[in-house]
Amino acid sequence: MTHRISIPDANIELIRASFGEFNAGDLDACVARLAPDFVINVAELAEPMHGRDVWRQGAEMMRRAFPDLEADIRDIFAAGDRVAIRLTFRGTHAGEFLGIPATGRRI
Repeated sequence: MTHRISIPDANIELIRASFGEFNAGDLDACVARLAPDFVINVAELAEPMHGRDVWRQGAEMMRRAFPDLEADIRDIFAAGDRVAIRLTFRGTHAGEFLGIPATGRRI
């Protein structure tokens, strides 16, 4: 009997692998996994953001401000071709972030 992984389960594994690459600082590998029409929905923003370049710019900004930044997946759910995640980010504020100078504090 052959075991087949479901699309939702495969998508969850894709997300887990992607955050593993993010935590390792391999932004090139992360970007390579993104579809050209990738959409970012952030709760605090009125409109979604679009594209690989926008994602890379945001990730690089975060890495400059928090060079040891790590994402911890707290919850992950998938249905069909959609995945929702709840994350906790941790890192040290070692560079300017949104105009706030480095504090050296852990976030």
